[in-house]
Amino acid sequence: MAAEGKKISSASLLDLKAELARQQQLVRQERANPELRNERLARERTKHTTSWLKTNKGVTERGYQDLIQQAHDTKTLARAEAALKAKAALYERMSTGNIESMIHGPISNCTVALTHWLHARLEHSYQDAEGGSGHEDGRASDGEDAEDSYASEAARAYQEEMVEYKDEFGRTRQCMRKDLPDDVHDRIQGFRGYRGNFVAGGSAGQSTYSRSGTAPELMSADMRREAEREAWTADATSAVTSRASKTSSYRRTALQEIHRGPVHYETVRQEEIRNLGTAYFRFSANEEERKRQMESLDRLREQTLKGRNTREKVAERRKAKMQERLAKIRRKKGLPVDEALNSKPDTPEASTTGTEEQEEEIDLFLDHMAEQAKILADAEQEAKKTKRL
Repeated sequence: MAAEGKKISSASLLDLKAELARQQQLVRQERANPELRNERLARERTKHTTSWLKTNKGVTERGYQDLIQQAHDTKTLARAEAALKAKAALYERMSTGNIESMIHGPISNCTVALTHWLHARLEHSYQDAEGGSGHEDGRASDGEDAEDSYASEAARAYQEEMVEYKDEFGRTRQCMRKDLPDDVHDRIQGFRGYRGNFVAGGSAGQSTYSRSGTAPELMSADMRREAEREAWTADATSAVTSRASKTSSYRRTALQEIHRGPVHYETVRQEEIRNLGTAYFRFSANEEERKRQMESLDRLREQTLKGRNTREKVAERRKAKMQERLAKIRRKKGLPVDEALNSKPDTPEASTTGTEEQEEEIDLFLDHMAEQAKILADAEQEAKKTKRL
């Protein structure tokens, strides 16, 4: 049986014919005018654009602002770098004393005496190292106030500098210069005659360092510093060597005079931070208190030895009782008895009866417990005394 065809309404048929006529007319127009076809294709492309091709609002404006800011930052960085380089060059010239060409330049009207900047800084550093009283008197210009600020900063940096030194035991220590011990500070006082004198000479901006005024004037800054370093090294070595030979006897005599008695380890320790082990006992620096602590330790030792002997005797009695019981059990069962089990100990306690042995054992045990309690009480008292000290 043939399949029935799909029924199409008259309205649908009219719409199809109208659409076909419209498309035929459009094709005829595009053939007559090709520009119409291009416009239609362009409209179709714009309709099918995706969201990935869209841009946010203000992107172009923000990119332009970023370019302007980047150019501004580059200029600022270049100016800062140039200023820092100029400051570094100025500081280097001020440190070496080579600033003669700058006096007649852009800063010729500056009130600060730049030629004496290095001199003031070093002079104040030496005064602080030697415990000097401060700045020199007789300053008459406002420019020298700036020198004071430079000198105070240099002196503070000099005092806070970390230095190494050797103590009286030959050990290397490290601390700030202002925290040096008194004996090391005395060595620095001994260098007073070797630091030299600064003599202003030549043209402005130049200086000459001389020991007793005999050093040559035509020396570069590097040669002058090297000569100063060698002189300081030689003088310091000789001073330390001569003082080290007197340190041991001098220190022991001084300690004996201070403490007026024998010198012990705690006397010379000087609160040294060192791990001395678990068995270390810190004795008092006071001689009478030290004797009491020694007597207490001796008493504790005697009590410990006595308790140890008591425990050994109790263990021997228990062993003898155990052997006697084993021998009785073997005899009851008809087993051979060893000579070691059958033999009686030579101690007088073994010849007493069982009741007397038990009573004596109980008495010894009670005495031992009382001694242990007394030892603990004494130890607590000693710990409290040590904590108070």
